[in-house]
Amino acid sequence: MADQEEEDLRMALRMSMQHKPPEPKRSKPRENAGPAGLPEESPELKNLKLQRELMAAAAEKRMMAAKNTAAAAAVGSASKVEKSVVGAKQEKSGGAGAGGHKCVDECKGKNVKSGKELSLAEANQLFLMVFGGEVTKDILAQWSNQGIRFSPDPETSMGLVQHEGGPCGVLATIQAFVLKYLLFVPEEFGKVEPNMPHNLGSSRFSKSECVASDNFASFTEERKSRALVRSMCEILFLCGSNKRAVIATLSILDSDIEGSEDCLKDDIIAKALEGLSIESCSALQKVLRINTYSSQAIAFQRLKVMISVFQSRMGAMLFLI
Repeated sequence: MADQEEEDLRMALRMSMQHKPPEPKRSKPRENAGPAGLPEESPELKNLKLQRELMAAAAEKRMMAAKNTAAAAAVGSASKVEKSVVGAKQEKSGGAGAGGHKCVDECKGKNVKSGKELSLAEANQLFLMVFGGEVTKDILAQWSNQGIRFSPDPETSMGLVQHEGGPCGVLATIQAFVLKYLLFVPEEFGKVEPNMPHNLGSSRFSKSECVASDNFASFTEERKSRALVRSMCEILFLCGSNKRAVIATLSILDSDIEGSEDCLKDDIIAKALEGLSIESCSALQKVLRINTYSSQAIAFQRLKVMISVFQSRMGAMLFLI
């Protein structure tokens, strides 16, 4: 019995040594778990972070677009500046090829020669505005026999001559501007042709720059003629708010004086005006032609070509119109 109990005890001991205890239960691993020891983020915090990331991406995209736009604008601005510099150089040097004679060509173009013909209604309105409804033949004769000419007397050589009453207002205005260019504008500035938008007529000069002279006979005919043309150009643009000038001429004159020498123009114009009498709006409408200019340089060239017309007996009337 004792041996049997001892054997049973040994077997129980062996069985106890071979038995494996059950494994302890473990929780399932959490997905997207953060670092150990940190609490899980709330959904609100996650949404806030997502919104911030989206806003940062959008801001970066806008910054890149702004940089590209600024670069394109800089390239365009540089191109414009380069074109302006090239254009200024061409203008200063007189232009290249046909462009250098643009002003002269436009002044001598066919459309400029013919000019615009007024309608009968426009001519009637213009005639009434200038002369009124009850104008006499004597008044019309005064206006039809007054040119814009300098005095041949050496003591008054820079003054304009008025033969009869009537056109005194026109002559006095031109005379004031002529004196400005002869006495108060340095000669080197007077030789520069006007160019839009700058107008030398509106410039201011100090007393040291003024070129006043007591010897009126010292002014050459060329300088007086240039001062007259500049004065007429400035006055006409002032009438058009410095935006345009309307130059009037006669259809019977343009084709005859273009290309003629200065010494022959007076005779050609005098012959063309023989028998011409403007006593009604219909007579004015038949011969009057007008051209509108927005460039002071081109208008200056046109007036320079037409100066003999304004010196003729119809000059004061044409300038007033």
